[in-house]
Amino acid sequence: MVRVLFFKASKIIFKIVNMLKVYRHKHFFGFIEGHKRLDVSEKKYLYSLIGESDAKVVRKYEVQFAKLVGSGNATSFATGRMGFFSLLNILKVGANDEVILQGSTCAVMANAILRCKATPVFADINDKTFGSCKNSIEKLISPRTKMIVAQHSFGIPCDINPISKLAQENGIFLLEDCALSLGSAIKGKRVGTFGDAALFSSDHTKPLNSLIGGLIYTSSDDLHERLQVIKVSSPDVKQSRQKQLFRQLCFEAKYANPQNFGKLRLYSAFRRKVLQLKSGFFDEDFGLPKLKSSYSYPLKLPLFLAYIGLKEVENWERTKETRKENGALFLKVLRAAGFGERLTIYDQVDIDIIPLRIAFTIPKEAKLHKALGGFLDWDSIWFREPLVGSEVSNNDFSYIAGSCPQAEKISSMMINLPCNMTSNSANILSEKLKNKLISVKLPLIGSNS
Repeated sequence: MVRVLFFKASKIIFKIVNMLKVYRHKHFFGFIEGHKRLDVSEKKYLYSLIGESDAKVVRKYEVQFAKLVGSGNATSFATGRMGFFSLLNILKVGANDEVILQGSTCAVMANAILRCKATPVFADINDKTFGSCKNSIEKLISPRTKMIVAQHSFGIPCDINPISKLAQENGIFLLEDCALSLGSAIKGKRVGTFGDAALFSSDHTKPLNSLIGGLIYTSSDDLHERLQVIKVSSPDVKQSRQKQLFRQLCFEAKYANPQNFGKLRLYSAFRRKVLQLKSGFFDEDFGLPKLKSSYSYPLKLPLFLAYIGLKEVENWERTKETRKENGALFLKVLRAAGFGERLTIYDQVDIDIIPLRIAFTIPKEAKLHKALGGFLDWDSIWFREPLVGSEVSNNDFSYIAGSCPQAEKISSMMINLPCNMTSNSANILSEKLKNKLISVKLPLIGSNS
């Protein structure tokens, strides 16, 4: 008993020491970029909208967002998974049905499927795109398959054309998971327009940041109208939770940047553990569905966050170009350090990647962890596990160990570099990378990698 308590205390002390080390860093890079351009008057106006409703403003946001994807329509919800759940209900996915997901995805996607009493089935990834793999999906199709979810990861389009053909041949609904990819294209055709519908997330880690939120895009008028009916009939986020979200928005506006990210980590722990302040995020969805939850499901997107979304859409072209420039800068540094063989997906001329993160794999992770961990939020790297953020055993989400060997293989080798930052911050990060990566010796591709 004493040994267990000593072990737990040691872990807590270790975390505190690491937080204090990070706190002192002048530049520490996370994967969230806060809304630091919000001034006092804008914050006051946003606060005045808490608890208010304006369907026209929300609809304007949906219309403007849809134009970033194609000629279809979009419907917003408080989270992307709530839109996914609504879509599953429209398609009458339920008990004895299966939905094929990717083996490296967010646990909340499996949670939404289980809410419908259906079964998530996990396909392996393509180890070049880190997205969905047609060959793996094909092996999993059964008479019970009601939907295929094809995922585009990190802004990299997956091999969507053969997956689309496969879905059509089998009469299966195809949903593109574009939560990590907005604006990317294959031969000029944007992701989100290849399937029957597409899911987009706009939470604070995603391409377009409205703190929380998500949208379902589709070119089907009937499907769009049915999604709108569900949205309109969904409850509002409780006013108390909206206030929590507003506080979180202001907190991230101040601290979610490389200059203050170390403080963000320390202050977040203090706010959560000592002050008992809640972020407002819908964290219960990272576990199994509960009989009784602290919030309804689905929920409308709060009005004040729809305003944030509109601002993000207005700035998207500039944001997109900055991310491409940041990504190109990181790739240049990585290639100069000998990482070129691990970055070939970024050389393909027929795809236009709008990078949320530059993603690649490397063996001997511990050595790179030591090299980069001093200035990069290592704990927030995707996909270092088959189900990101899961608060329960993967088995509880119907994931079978060994079923996705490529996804499991890359989990111990995955590296991400954030592109959602200013050009100045990207220049600072690139210099830090130069200084650290030159000492990392890489084995050849295929040798224990």
